[in-house]
Amino acid sequence: MGKILSEKKIIKIYIISMFILAYIFPTKLFQDFFNLPVDSYLYGGFTLVLFLFLIIKKRQNIYRKYLFFLIIVFFIVMAQKHITALHLLGLILIDYISCNREDYLEEINQEKKYAILGCGGLILYSIVYFGKMDRFAYLGIGEVNISGLGIFLLGCIVKKKYKKLAIFIWVIGILTLSRNYLMALLVYTIVSVIMSKRKKWGNNKILGLFSFGKLGVLSTLILIWTSNIYQRVYLMGGIKNYNDGIGRFVNFFDLSNYNRFIVNTNVLEIYKRNLKLLFTGIPNNKFSEYNLIVCKELGCNFSYDRPHNFFFSYIQIYGIYAILIFAFMAHFFSVLVNRNNFAIFLAMMCYGFFLGMGFSSYWLWVFVVSLIVNR
Repeated sequence: MGKILSEKKIIKIYIISMFILAYIFPTKLFQDFFNLPVDSYLYGGFTLVLFLFLIIKKRQNIYRKYLFFLIIVFFIVMAQKHITALHLLGLILIDYISCNREDYLEEINQEKKYAILGCGGLILYSIVYFGKMDRFAYLGIGEVNISGLGIFLLGCIVKKKYKKLAIFIWVIGILTLSRNYLMALLVYTIVSVIMSKRKKWGNNKILGLFSFGKLGVLSTLILIWTSNIYQRVYLMGGIKNYNDGIGRFVNFFDLSNYNRFIVNTNVLEIYKRNLKLLFTGIPNNKFSEYNLIVCKELGCNFSYDRPHNFFFSYIQIYGIYAILIFAFMAHFFSVLVNRNNFAIFLAMMCYGFFLGMGFSSYWLWVFVVSLIVNR
């Protein structure tokens, strides 16, 4: 029994389960028919089991190191009166495995299995959703932007052993017609070329300039500035209707982009009007109510969109506690990122800036695996 339930075997199974949730699990099917985020429930369950297992195995080692963050998670759960925040325990697991990655390389470097799961899901769901909204490449999530994220990361993970397959996967990803995907792929390609040509760009000082924390602050300031520009253009009648075809690549001032940008600064406006919310955060199911009030007062177009930027999204959900969460994440990214995977990191930061995805739940695990495989 001890051998069957060894720590490494449990971690290996857990990581594979993250890839199953990302690439094989029919997420959209469950959402459409049962109106339940079953993938989130499964992620939370798997994460809690592994966390408790490591607590039992490691006992005080993990408990002492992460006690403060555990207290923060407990406060968030109590403040929001909901157990959703328990998924943050996954950040503790990521930090633990990142700091001890040399002990788990065999469990993490399973590129062949990742390739089978990823390509299997890509083929299956591209057939199922082929032509939906004039897009032609999908994963089980049934949404092109997140599907593009998964396709991009899959290519990054398999390219070290299967370079031709990685290129094929990235080409297929273009069929999502996702602007976020194309931007991430472009950033990845440019940074990869620069890093290969200029060796000095890989030193710690240069990498430190583009750390998770600094990029987070920079993106926040840029989005506030951009949101103000979009609001001015909107008030002048310069925002066009959203075009779902090829035209979307040449029209940046469309209603889709406007809604995505303006909702970020609306989060700050909500907190400005009700400072008490900073200590509880704003659950997703309540955000639209507050956002509607702000939109009426400021003359914004109202939509049911939530922040698409990762940093604003966490500020919305967790309020002031988001700062501590960002600091915790900055630690394991500082441990994981080096010159060999820096291009992946920057490309994924673009996803975090404009889509708000890739930095939570099982997608964060896929992201972390891509960094470790390419270190």
